[in-house]
Amino acid sequence: MKTKDREKIFNTALKSVRKEAGLQTKMGYYFKKYKEYFIVVQPGLNGLHTAEYKTFCKPYFVDDVFWTVFGTEENRQEPMSLRATGAYTIRPYRVQTTEIRYEDPETLEREAKRALIEQTQHAEAFVDRFSSVDAWIQYTKEHPQPVYDAALVEMLRLVQLGNCARAKAIAQTELAAGRTGSFGTFVGDRTKSIYESIVDYCRQRERE
Repeated sequence: MKTKDREKIFNTALKSVRKEAGLQTKMGYYFKKYKEYFIVVQPGLNGLHTAEYKTFCKPYFVDDVFWTVFGTEENRQEPMSLRATGAYTIRPYRVQTTEIRYEDPETLEREAKRALIEQTQHAEAFVDRFSSVDAWIQYTKEHPQPVYDAALVEMLRLVQLGNCARAKAIAQTELAAGRTGSFGTFVGDRTKSIYESIVDYCRQRERE
């Protein structure tokens, strides 16, 4: 099969079962809100006979609080897809990466559908293991990943709960250790890190 033919079969198969899995799609991402979480599946062909599915999740609230701290609250009114595709969003926690193999168009279509449904169900089962978002956050701290910023998510959770003093303290500890977080914004002639933004935001809340 030519690449464009494989891509057409693959993408058509995915879209045909997205509603069954309760998913929306944008720019190759398949996503949904599930309970208190945002689940994302990123499927893609990665060889002549293989396709890879990367499955992620994050607490749904984190982007809302992140945008508030960063002063971009208007993003909260954007479509849900922004949480999957936006540059200034919290990077999700990887739940699983799996690969399917196929030898012909029929196998590709069948396996593409099966894997999307199964990966979505796997992510749902993963978050169902936790009694609360706080338990999930604790798990991600104990099982760190290179791209996922567990400290940032914990700070945002504390901000959401109104515990700005604790959020600020964690941010200051991270900054003292030379860690600034994954995001920054230009302020004058320098880049202000997300951890600095949290400190400033919490100080402002404490003055109110």
